[in-house]
Amino acid sequence: MYLRWQNISAVLIFSLLACNSLAQTAASLPVRWTCTAPDWVINPYFKDGILIGRVGSNCSLSGAPKDGPSRLFHFLRSDVEKSGRYTVHSPAKKSEREHYTGVVWDVTDSFSEEEDSLSIRQNMFLGLAPSKALLYETQSTEVKASGRASALQKVIFRTVFHPSQIRFENEVHLDRPWYAFPPFLFRKVSKSVIEEKFLKARDLLIQHLAPHI
Repeated sequence: MYLRWQNISAVLIFSLLACNSLAQTAASLPVRWTCTAPDWVINPYFKDGILIGRVGSNCSLSGAPKDGPSRLFHFLRSDVEKSGRYTVHSPAKKSEREHYTGVVWDVTDSFSEEEDSLSIRQNMFLGLAPSKALLYETQSTEVKASGRASALQKVIFRTVFHPSQIRFENEVHLDRPWYAFPPFLFRKVSKSVIEEKFLKARDLLIQHLAPHI
């Protein structure tokens, strides 16, 4: 049972990909935040053998400037194009999504640990709305995984930032291995682990973003 739990936990390492090596102390940050408990936008369910779930959380900000979304837009664009953390397959292209206008990249983010490896090719959108809100969203187009991460099929991470609030959402699609828990137990255990890993990713990401708001 321990090994099966580890398998489920490992496939959720992706939640930390965007935050890998980004953790910073919050002691001297001018922007402070309070976050809600996670809420399930899509309660995990099975579709054609794939477990699909989407979890989210809101964080209220204090001390953030009114132009925070615009400042964050420029920081994130520079981070994608100049940090070297991503493999960028094509230059940024102008794009619109919902009521946001911005750019989209085709990028790959990779992670490896011992015998486990995870490579996620994804469309990454970054845009601003007339209301000054910012949307930062990644949607996987190809997932290559080995070892305990091999169950991951698809991942979406969405961040919507208003001057006084950030909304994080994470959607995952997991393939239940034939040797894993029965479906009802796999769903229960996966839901718990997804929630735990999401909260860690949320906290790392907001610590990374706050100094640049």
